[in-house]
Amino acid sequence: MKPESGIRPGSSAQIVVPQWICSPLGRHYRYFPDELTHQLRLAYADDPAGPWTIFRGFPLGLLAKVSAIAGTVDHDNHRIRISYRVETADGASQTCLASSTNGLRFRVESPEGTSPPERQPR
Repeated sequence: MKPESGIRPGSSAQIVVPQWICSPLGRHYRYFPDELTHQLRLAYADDPAGPWTIFRGFPLGLLAKVSAIAGTVDHDNHRIRISYRVETADGASQTCLASSTNGLRFRVESPEGTSPPERQPR
């Protein structure tokens, strides 16, 4: 991915779009935090080498600075899952999980969900 795209490869999660996604934007999705708006952003491409197009929408509001992000595809439950580590106001970090059935809109599952977040001191 080209540096001028605004996506830092080390702070992004790339997946191959599963076949059960209806009308995918591309064959590959890359999720990355937008540090200015604190939103999860999405870029898509048919080839993993690009060119990448940034989706105009915001799949998830993060409300905090993200230091790490990872993505997985849960084929059994038809969900794309994103885990991300945020810095909390008290200086700790917290791992959160969000999921989506279409890859374009995510719902936070934890810490508000039944899975407790992992907390580690800085």
